[in-house]
Amino acid sequence: MKERLSALLAQHRKRIAGLVLALFVVIVAVDIGGTVPRATSLQLAVGDEHAHVREVEITYTESGPDGPVVRSARRRYPEGAPSRISDSIDLVPGRYRVQLTLTRDDGTTTRRDGRFEAPGEGAIAVSWDDR
Repeated sequence: MKERLSALLAQHRKRIAGLVLALFVVIVAVDIGGTVPRATSLQLAVGDEHAHVREVEITYTESGPDGPVVRSARRRYPEGAPSRISDSIDLVPGRYRVQLTLTRDDGTTTRRDGRFEAPGEGAIAVSWDDR
């Protein structure tokens, strides 16, 4: 039995090596696939008072109590913000939080906190904690 197995291994050594290499490449590709950033499109609802909002600060963090900031941006709207803001960001698959700080024309600010999971199909609508 042992001799027959040795003979089979010797006869098909190159094929076996190719299969082992292919299996290794597939395993590495699957492992790395979870750490490669992907383009993520989001739709951020500003709220009913959007016409009075002059500035929006957007902050993305990894989900969790002390998640690090992934990206932040500030947009100004002298004529009033749209009801929805479209944004695109490259993110590694996972759960994230988004914070909107809205500055109105009278100088007051409010904050909206939301969450989403990346990647998503099409434009992701954020789930807001205040609704």
